[in-house]
Parts: sequence; C-alpha cells; structure tokens
Amino acid sequence: MKVALIGIGQAGGKVTQALAEFDYDMGFGAIQGAFAVNTAESDLQNLDLDSMLIGQDRVKGHGVGGDNELGAEIMQEEATEVMDMLDGRVATNAEAVFLVAGLGGGTGSGGAPALAKELQRVYDLPIYTIGILPGRDEGSIYQANAGRSLKTVIRESTATILIDNDAWRESG
Repeated sequence: MKVALIGIGQAGGKVTQALAEFDYDMGFGAIQGAFAVNTAESDLQNLDLDSMLIGQDRVKGHGVGGDNELGAEIMQEEATEVMDMLDGRVATNAEAVFLVAGLGGGTGSGGAPALAKELQRVYDLPIYTIGILPGRDEGSIYQANAGRSLKTVIRESTATILIDNDAWRESG
C-alpha cells in the first residue's frame, strides 16, 4: 500500500520520522510523502522531514501545553493552510493517508481528529489514525485527553490503530 504519512504533535512527528526512515532504509517505497505539523517550534527542529508550524498567532511557537481543545481549535483555524501544504504530499498514487499522533498531549490529541475530518471531506481515500496512548506515568490530564480524543478520532477516521506507549518503551 502506498501512503502519505502525517505526524501531528511531538509524538506524531517523532514516530512519523522513524517510520519514514525505516521505509527508506528497507527500500519499501510505501511512504509517498511524510510531513509533520505542530504548535511547538522546538519539536519540529529535531525532525528531518518537511514540517509546518501552526498556531503562531495564538501560542507563539510554544505549543498548547496539553490543552487538546486549543489544539483542535488551532488545527480547525489553519486547516486551509495545512491542506495546502499537504496537497502535493498526498500524491496521486497514494492509496491512503495515515495520521500519527500522541493522544495524550494537546496538538496531537486535538489536532488529529480535526485534520482527519478535513481530509475525509477533501480526499476520496481512507484516512487512518495511528494513536499513541499515554503511558501510565504521564499523568491524569494526558489520560483524560486520550479518552476525549479517542472518541472523536474514531468517529472522524476510517479506522484507528492504537499503540501502547508503555509496551513500546519496554520493548526498546
């Protein structure tokens, strides 16, 4: 399957980069384009893929501080700009779009459902979400964000794949 891969938020950007690098190193050619979107400029600086900073007017590049409602608002407000950046990356030969987002933080948990909804509206492709669940040690706000985000992202995506962050870390 040929896909476009979009990382949203800190975790989404890191995992998107890792998946794109693996695809490239293995020579699969499955990822037709990889891109990261975040409200925190510092999280984008360490990524070696195309990226877009959103919400500068509201959070000045400092992120949304775990506020997933603010993350959703910013993604909705800047959906046109994000879609313009994605247009060339959702290549004509892509068979699906995968959104990758941490569901506990603010930008990923709020932004992923909002972007999935917009992508569903524009593209006649399956829109899948890979959601990274917060670890047990990440705190109650992250758990609550994940619960709220999960309800919405399941509704807005064609399908959702969940990753247990604790199990992933333990596996090395």
